[in-house]
Amino acid sequence: MNQQGARDRSAFSRAFAEALVSRKRSLTRLHRQLADAGDPVSLATLSSWRSGTRHPDGAASLAAVERIEQLLDLEPGSLLDRVIRRSRLGALGDATTPFGSPGMDVVVAETLDELRAPPLGITRELSIQMTSEVDRDGNVAHRSFELLVQGVAPRVTEISYVMVSPPGRLVVPDFEVIGGRLDRLRKHETSQALAFVVALDRPLVHGATEMIGLRIDGPCVAPEDRETGSLAIRAVRNIVLWTRFHPEAVPDWADEMEVQVADAVEPVLRPIRPAVSIHQARHDFGPGALALRWGYGERG
Repeated sequence: MNQQGARDRSAFSRAFAEALVSRKRSLTRLHRQLADAGDPVSLATLSSWRSGTRHPDGAASLAAVERIEQLLDLEPGSLLDRVIRRSRLGALGDATTPFGSPGMDVVVAETLDELRAPPLGITRELSIQMTSEVDRDGNVAHRSFELLVQGVAPRVTEISYVMVSPPGRLVVPDFEVIGGRLDRLRKHETSQALAFVVALDRPLVHGATEMIGLRIDGPCVAPEDRETGSLAIRAVRNIVLWTRFHPEAVPDWADEMEVQVADAVEPVLRPIRPAVSIHQARHDFGPGALALRWGYGERG
């Protein structure tokens, strides 16, 4: 290691040692507090961080450093910004928005700009699970998302999400966010895009992961649009869509819609046997979109 690298790596240990002294906090007490907060670090590791013989590395260690800042009542980033980080993200392609047309890309960009939203690409979803409940009228009454997200920027405090629909069809549903809070929301004047920003309960450091839950009550689009789906702006390790129909509203027909940005622009349609429960699962999917549409009577 060159002298500059050694100085950089010692910056964290110096700042950590100085913070412990200024806050009159022992390593033993900090060790217990980290364990109680759900970010356990061994006493030996804390000692090596203070002395500089070892350096925080990896998502769990970075999350622990962030927790130490909170426990020592330090300014956010006062320790974390001194950590020399090695990327452990693996392959990370460019963020691609599979919205279907250049016109929709413009609508989405305008909506995000009006919302003063962070870029879509500062996180990636490692897994997406979406559950949709269809009522006895054949319309989506509830949706829930469980998202495992990973930070791909140095420090993420907010995450942007977008919903899209044909012109004039999109409506604003009721939201509940788990693992953060709904900070702001905006619908485009054409009712083609709805963007919202989730403020995280705690910042997400580079390479670290967090679970985010979204609960959506009421329709997101006009009732005649019997469709549900999810977008992936980067490759997702696992995506599962589970649509559950009211026993009195099993559709007469159903189609799976899939588009992989690298392969095609137009969605590929596949008929699916109607049932009370339909699930769609993919591994290493995207960027692209996966959806389900259904109807009653003749196929639309």
